[in-house]
Amino acid sequence: MKIRFEENMYGHFREVKTTGRSGAFDFSCRVEADLFQFLQDRNTRLTGTVSMEGIAQEAPMEGTLRIDPVFGRELVYDFTFSKGRSRYRFLGRKSVRFLDPVSSMTTLSGKIERDGVTLGDVDSRFNLLEFPGFLLSFRLGL
Repeated sequence: MKIRFEENMYGHFREVKTTGRSGAFDFSCRVEADLFQFLQDRNTRLTGTVSMEGIAQEAPMEGTLRIDPVFGRELVYDFTFSKGRSRYRFLGRKSVRFLDPVSSMTTLSGKIERDGVTLGDVDSRFNLLEFPGFLLSFRLGL
């Protein structure tokens, strides 16, 4: 049995080691997992597109999302995308706080790397106006 859902995150990045340039960093993803495997290891497959202002527009991305809000109190996003000869990696985390569930489940902070070197910081948010669509995107199937 498979489970899947879709999520959009909107935010910005700021380079920390080069020009200090900043811009939009948005991604749309589909999250999929074998339900029984997910219940054991909490890992899912992530595919979708990412836009990084001045670098990539709707570039294909893929990676993983570890969903562990109860025991690990976190959701960990790890995905890569390419532009030209450069390979980018995003590693981000939603830190779950039970006293502030809405903010902690809608705020994603992370780092972006280019060819293995840290390029900048990323802060993203889930738009709560998209919550009904997010819930409707959940599917169980074979």
